[in-house]
Amino acid sequence: MTTNPLDLALQTELDGQKYYENQADATSDDQLKKVFEMLAKDEAEHYRVISELKQGQYANLSSETFKDVQTIFAKQLSCGEPFKAEVNNLEAYEQAIRFEDESVALYKELGAKAETDVERELFQVLVREELAHRIILQNLLEAIRRPQDWVENWEFNHLDEY
Repeated sequence: MTTNPLDLALQTELDGQKYYENQADATSDDQLKKVFEMLAKDEAEHYRVISELKQGQYANLSSETFKDVQTIFAKQLSCGEPFKAEVNNLEAYEQAIRFEDESVALYKELGAKAETDVERELFQVLVREELAHRIILQNLLEAIRRPQDWVENWEFNHLDEY
């Protein structure tokens, strides 16, 4: 039995949204909570666009999350304090990066097999979105693992305009 590519993408986005909502609920750091809430919101937006395409409509996907996260990271840097993440959550952040990597691989594969130009375009956009999420999460993980280096040498971050 073959799974419809759009159904597979919908489930992937729903899983991602739930994961990020759980991470937002699990953290006591207000800035981390904002990052995870923004990522969950992005996944919900991806779900909406995929769902509309499945109904025969296609709307452009746009997200301000990358710019908003830059602001959060800059705010954290300006106060000179590292994120207050619990060390036991590092595995959850690493899992989130793996989740984004899997999403990128899936959307590349689905894009290569897409039957229409619109589907192909959507999967290409989703690849870019998920790569941006991965960069955000990788920076977050670096900031948590090496807070002093990250604050003192903020040029290590990779949040250039995407």
